[in-house]
Amino acid sequence: VDLQEFLAEDDRLCLVKFYASWCKSCQKFNIHHDKLAKEKSDWVDSSTGKLVKENEMRMASIEYSKCQSLCKSLGVEKLPTVFLYSKGRKLTELSVGASKFGKVRDAIAQYSSFSPMDIDFATTIQEGGEMIKANVLTTTATAAPAQAESSDVVEERRAKIEALLTTSAAKASSSRKKWWS
Repeated sequence: VDLQEFLAEDDRLCLVKFYASWCKSCQKFNIHHDKLAKEKSDWVDSSTGKLVKENEMRMASIEYSKCQSLCKSLGVEKLPTVFLYSKGRKLTELSVGASKFGKVRDAIAQYSSFSPMDIDFATTIQEGGEMIKANVLTTTATAAPAQAESSDVVEERRAKIEALLTTSAAKASSSRKKWWS
């Protein structure tokens, strides 16, 4: 199953773990991840591949060495890394080792309590931040100065995105209590 198909199967929270079999930090992380999977993830019969019990969230693991191009296209730079998705849209990403696995649990608890409107807002913020980051990286990585956009154009785009995000945040905070810490 391809990642986008997996994420689109239903609206529950999805945790996608990126790891490498040779990574010692990943091996320690997996102990906590496996415990979490037993508590919160669907149960699938390994011999038949059929769903035995639907739980509160879905989980997938992607081995870096086997899916390098996918991992790179998603911006995975450190291992282990966890992405949380809802409705096929990325909510957050965490690059933490076993000693900070509590941050993964905290993020799951936070996003599990979100209303559909909160999820939409969180994904918009995440996507806006990624757009800003991509714009900065693209502009920085441009080899030929003649082809690069002027710094005024880049700043104008960045200002528009930041204004949009600020306006969205102000509307959200005035209409309901803050959900971020």
